[in-house]
Order: sequence, then C-alpha cells, then structure tokens
Amino acid sequence: MSDGNNGGNFRLPPNPGPPFEEQSAPYAPYPTIPPGQLNGEPKQPEFVKDKQFWSAGYPVHMTRSSGLVKRCEPVLTPQLLISRYLKGIPLAFPNGDSYSAEDIKDQIVLATNEVEMMCKITINREQFTDKVPFDIALYKSFIYLKTEQNPILAVQSVEIVSSDGYNVFKIPSSWLEPSNFSKGIVNVVPILGAYSVSTGGGVGAYGGIPYLNVFSQLTFVPGFWQIVYQTGTSKIEGQYPVVINDLIGMTAAINMLSVITNMFLNNSQSLSRDGISQSSSGPGPRMYLPYIEELTKKRDTLAGKVKATFATKFLISNI
Repeated sequence: MSDGNNGGNFRLPPNPGPPFEEQSAPYAPYPTIPPGQLNGEPKQPEFVKDKQFWSAGYPVHMTRSSGLVKRCEPVLTPQLLISRYLKGIPLAFPNGDSYSAEDIKDQIVLATNEVEMMCKITINREQFTDKVPFDIALYKSFIYLKTEQNPILAVQSVEIVSSDGYNVFKIPSSWLEPSNFSKGIVNVVPILGAYSVSTGGGVGAYGGIPYLNVFSQLTFVPGFWQIVYQTGTSKIEGQYPVVINDLIGMTAAINMLSVITNMFLNNSQSLSRDGISQSSSGPGPRMYLPYIEELTKKRDTLAGKVKATFATKFLISNI
C-alpha cells in the first residue's frame, strides 16, 4: 500500500491480540506414527503457539514467586522416598527378601498412577483429544466446555468436526478464555468480529456466528466439539508439584508397608530345650499398622485438597 503524500510504502499495524499464533492442525482420527516413534510418547507441546494461561501450572495462577518456598521438584526418587517416609524402617521380609532400588522405582510408578485415579488429574504432561457434546445450557454460558482430563496446560484447537472426520470450522484461539484451564474448563468469549475457519469446503470466514446461531435451536448434539489440549500439573518437564510428590510418596509407602506387615504372621515365639524355655512376642501383622493408618489419613486429606484445586464440584446442564 502506498502513501499519497510521500510515495513511500508502509505496512499496516499488526492485529491486536495475545502473543500467540493460530494453528491449523487438520483432524486425523487415526494419526500416522512417524518411523522411530513407536514408544507411545505424545508430541511435545509447542507452548509458544498453544493457547495457555500465562502463569504457572502450580500454584494455580501464580505469575511471580519469591523463591523462598519450593513449589516444584524433580520426580520422586527411591532415596527421597525412603528419606521422607521410610527412614529407620527395615524394608525386609521374614524370609530374607528386601525391596531393591528397582522395586522401589516400580512402586513409585504404581503410586503415581494410583494418585492420578484418586485425584482425577493427569500428573505428567500428556496430550488428549476429546469430543464434547453440544449442550444448549452450556452453549448459552459462553460455550462452557469441560474436558475429560485436567488440569489443562494449553489448548491447541477447538473445532466442530463431524463423525467421519470432516472439519467444519475452527474457533480462533483468541476467543478461548484460559483462566479456568486449571479445572479443565474452556470457555469461548467472543472478542473479535467473526470465527476463522479452516479450508476444505467448510463455513467461510465471517460465517461462524450465523452458523452457530443455527444450533441455538437445538438442545443436545453428541460429539459436537473437538478439543485438542495438553494436561499436566507442571509446565516444567520432569518436575512435579511438591504436594503431588507428597501424595505419591505416601501412597508408595503405604503399599510397601502393607506388604511387609502381612508377612509377619506370628505374634509370639517360644523355644524349649532340656527343661529351659524362652519366649518372645511381637506385634505380628500389626507391626506397622499405626503408621499405615496415620499415612492413609494424611494422604486422603491432601488428596481432597488437590481435587478441590484442580477440579469442579458442580455442573448444571440438561439431562
């Protein structure tokens, strides 16, 4: 575009908006796996392009920290597990077996998965694709979308995709409200003039709003919205929040002590020879039971607080 006064060229200022780029990831129901990547690891999220809330994953909405209190730390190790929860406890069985470092690592992996199910969260950074139904009550609440996994770290796309993989159109990421990502909630707040859509015969540019108005006459459409997003409790790869490590450590310690305790079946023993006898008694199966009960109570209390941080308790909609 030329300037009539000086004949020079100038560029229009860039469109205002958050510092992110639009993605055009086509829908692929069964994406092909590139050669050499058959280990099941998801693609690393590109947090420069993905829509996210510009704060830490934990504590939720933290933008600056004094650094006086450690919030995240590396994944729990066998040495740290023993130091925090099993110090002074012999990890040995009556038959001479004992927990090795590899055994403890395996217990940490099992406890991590157990904590995820217990708290209904995704601890590690993972990528998911959900198909969320259209609900008129939630649609009128700024298109309230609840993902199956949480907390959300970033959203790649929110699109309308048919059951056979036809990409109708995509909601621009500038319309996605990220303030409730930590609870697995995505809202669509229209602050621009129209929806931007992908090519391929779908609704054209500036056609998104009239297209959505058609669906305001419906009540429920299954699998209407498709959301591609990443979840996790920390944006720092290889680190967990300290409270999550605490949950994992207590769960692993409870599981290990439960196995050891059940191996001590006898409460008392006696030995007699040549008219001389000697007897001894012990707690038997209740050896570590008080400590197990204490750890269980602390873990359940902390798990309830974690669920309150990363989940919603109520959702009102059509049934």
